[in-house]
Amino acid sequence: MTSPVPGPPKPGQHLASSVPTVSPEVVTQQVSELLAQFDEMREEQRTADPDGANIDLGSLDRQAALLEQAHQVLSTALEDVGRAT
Repeated sequence: MTSPVPGPPKPGQHLASSVPTVSPEVVTQQVSELLAQFDEMREEQRTADPDGANIDLGSLDRQAALLEQAHQVLSTALEDVGRAT
């Protein structure tokens, strides 16, 4: 059993347990899955239009949404790391 440390508590000491932890493996997996979906959609578009003469705006919008999600995962992880330090 440890004895109490004398003196006043340190600022933010009570918040230490509420700081989220960031697992690089989880972040990498989430981003990889989103980028795999992006690549799959891009490949489908290339197969449907090998010359790239037609732009499918719906597909482009979905691809942009996947990239935004990947960016959000990375941004959230960076924010969490910043809070933990």
